[in-house]
Amino acid sequence: MVDNIDYLKSRQKNRIVFKSWMDNYIEPITFYSTCLIFCFTLTLCAVEADYSNVNDYIICVYIFPIIGLFIAYSIYKKIISYKFRKINTIHTKESARAIIEKMTTDFGWNIRYNNRNFLIADSDWDINGVGNQITVLFEDNHILVNVIKKTFRGVRLPLLIDDWDTTNDIRKYITENAPQ
Repeated sequence: MVDNIDYLKSRQKNRIVFKSWMDNYIEPITFYSTCLIFCFTLTLCAVEADYSNVNDYIICVYIFPIIGLFIAYSIYKKIISYKFRKINTIHTKESARAIIEKMTTDFGWNIRYNNRNFLIADSDWDINGVGNQITVLFEDNHILVNVIKKTFRGVRLPLLIDDWDTTNDIRKYITENAPQ
């Protein structure tokens, strides 16, 4: 649900918190259980490997730890994917909202939800069917920004490499449009 964000709890915890407990837990549980099943499968393969065979030895000693580190890194990035980044402004809540709304039209983003406390916008999808979803919570003298990757089916993907570009674009746009 797009309008299902709990504004007060999200501000307090500095992360996206949904009103429904299902929205808060179903997606992470699915992601973590998939990672757990994959780790369990890797462990079974390592236990059943014939270490006298050079190919099995190389796979178990070198490849499996790299895959394990990648899984751990993906879990870490999934955990922090709901966190907000704070951008300090000199704007009031209303003027920051007007600037962000103007920015979304200038950047060609589609506003999916817009109320007095927060705004959710989507960028265009790239060739892989993945785009950015930008969530902005408005407060006086600062805004909270969350940028995630999202597929056209609505699946939230962890950013394996931080997407500072979008956050920096927002920060730059706000400072350039500051009242003189």
